[in-house]
Amino acid sequence: MDAVKSRLTGFTQDNSTMSMLIKAVLAVAFCMVLIKAMKRMVKGYKDYKNSAPWILKGTKNAQKRMIILQDPSKEGAKTLGRSKNEEGGLEFSYVMWMYVEDWSYKYGQWKHIMHKGNESSWPLRAPGMWLHPKKNSLRVYMNTFKDVGEFVDVDNIPLRKWFNVFVCVKQKSLDIYINGNLIKKKELSGLPRQNYGDIYVNAFRGFSGYLSNMRYYDYYLSYSEMRKHLSRGPSSMPCVDSNESPPYLTANWWTN
Repeated sequence: MDAVKSRLTGFTQDNSTMSMLIKAVLAVAFCMVLIKAMKRMVKGYKDYKNSAPWILKGTKNAQKRMIILQDPSKEGAKTLGRSKNEEGGLEFSYVMWMYVEDWSYKYGQWKHIMHKGNESSWPLRAPGMWLHPKKNSLRVYMNTFKDVGEFVDVDNIPLRKWFNVFVCVKQKSLDIYINGNLIKKKELSGLPRQNYGDIYVNAFRGFSGYLSNMRYYDYYLSYSEMRKHLSRGPSSMPCVDSNESPPYLTANWWTN
């Protein structure tokens, strides 16, 4: 009888040891899977940040110049990656919020919003954005391999209302969205000619008003991503360059 009890006790102990071993192996395996998943998440987040860097996070006075350096070896540089070249080919997008205070400011002169290229803004403009000298229009330039001066105009830009601008490129198509609505679609003569130049924001005394939350993506934004930008609106924090309080987004912002 004692021998039987001894064997049963040993069997129970063996089972207990085996059970603990299995649990330990499963715990180690779970930890390894969790660590790999976390590494993938961190990598994915870093890749997303690299593919969608902020040019301006916040709001700035549009009469004050800002330069975003592209040389990664220089302090404060925010390097924009080249197009991700998705299945459809070359793609990239720019997004920003704008508020025009006074159309009479610099009347008769082109009013600079931003461009990527050389300091004089010519010939490198990929893209380049200006407000028209005399009328309430927005002009977007895009260098191509066939023509350095291609552009598209968007009319009826509002006064004293925040509005959102998306400049999206896919192959030879240059698309301009205002508040999520496709306003202009231009077929370029050739592929956009991207450059390694710095980003100049509100050079040449810019325009009367404000810019807010400007961002670059190395791919063509989806409609759902555009909706997210629209829902967030411009920054309500004081201007990063002057500490003044910008006008807030109101219910009558431009949606046409």
